[in-house]
Amino acid sequence: MKNTTKLLIVLLAAFSLTATSCKKKKDDSVKARLSGKWKLMQTGMDANNNSIMEPSEVVSIPDTLALFTTYQSDGTGSLSLEFMGASISSGFTWSLLNNDADVNIKATGSANPLFTISEGTFHIHSLTSADLITRDTATIDSVSGYAWNVFKKQ
Repeated sequence: MKNTTKLLIVLLAAFSLTATSCKKKKDDSVKARLSGKWKLMQTGMDANNNSIMEPSEVVSIPDTLALFTTYQSDGTGSLSLEFMGASISSGFTWSLLNNDADVNIKATGSANPLFTISEGTFHIHSLTSADLITRDTATIDSVSGYAWNVFKKQ
């Protein structure tokens, strides 16, 4: 009986070790978190130039308009606009820069005259598995400041 108990303990320990060593490690890299389809929820401009996204500077995107940015893990992507049942899209390539703090976007293919992609480098202000906030510099009516975009993963 004593030997059986010892053997059972050894088998349970071996099974426990085998079961835990087979788990796949989740890829939590910026590239993995960024890959997927993102819906633009809010956009804003830093009107008072204090580098803070304040509620008074942010505008929510109405439900009747949907703007999606899709990042594929192979470095390609698409930007699509859906409005009143119509959809327009354009392709792009993307890469991470500056120790994965920025994403660089370049349009691909022929430009759609109705829908062009803003090329450039956008700072990843914050990124979780469900939320993305990007920031870049913009000038509107001779006022320069940060422009913010708030996305939700779909």
